[in-house]
Amino acid sequence: MKRRATVVALGVGMLVLTTAPVEGQLFNFPDYAVLSVDGGASTFVASSYGRGLNDESGKLNAVSAMAGKTSSGVSFQGGFGYIDGVGDSEWTLGGAASYDLLSGSSPAQVSLQGGVGWMQFGGLGLVDDITMLRFPIGVAIKGNVSSSAANVTPWVMPRLNVIRLSAGGVSTTETDFGASGGVSVTMPSGFGVHAALDLLRVDAAGASAQQLMFGVGAHYVLGR
Repeated sequence: MKRRATVVALGVGMLVLTTAPVEGQLFNFPDYAVLSVDGGASTFVASSYGRGLNDESGKLNAVSAMAGKTSSGVSFQGGFGYIDGVGDSEWTLGGAASYDLLSGSSPAQVSLQGGVGWMQFGGLGLVDDITMLRFPIGVAIKGNVSSSAANVTPWVMPRLNVIRLSAGGVSTTETDFGASGGVSVTMPSGFGVHAALDLLRVDAAGASAQQLMFGVGAHYVLGR
């Protein structure tokens, strides 16, 4: 009986994903391409604000803090976020890594990128808490416009969005398609800003929806 209730809860939970925030390596944020800075090795810290722009994305507010390391080969970032309004306000954890397919001297960069996001919420009154894991896997195409005033990096990233829900030894998995795009601007001092939009098509439990997310924030490159 409990197992049947768990299956029902996970099915309803997957359906809820069509009307709740599921974006970002951190939930409720766009999937950002890992920051690139002059194609060289850099350490950065960042803070962002994320919000759903339509009903299907939940229209919830969230804030995050992240840190990362960029290089001309493998780059990575990780952090945590706080989402206001998911039942009780919820915490989310996430990270991403990317591998550059072109040399650091190229005017543009193509990177393979994968990430993981974690979040946990109540079991809809039927079972214990439901754990959500998300694995965005995509190809990031990043430009590079440098001047004495700033380094500007526009980017776009189509992706697969794999999400897994589990509770009480029962799990279910859904794979959808999405894309994000944005820009980061970094000054010679190391201070910068970034913004992104994210669109994800979710098909679950016979229903489909398109979730639109927005994110904006600031970052600082250490050692500049």
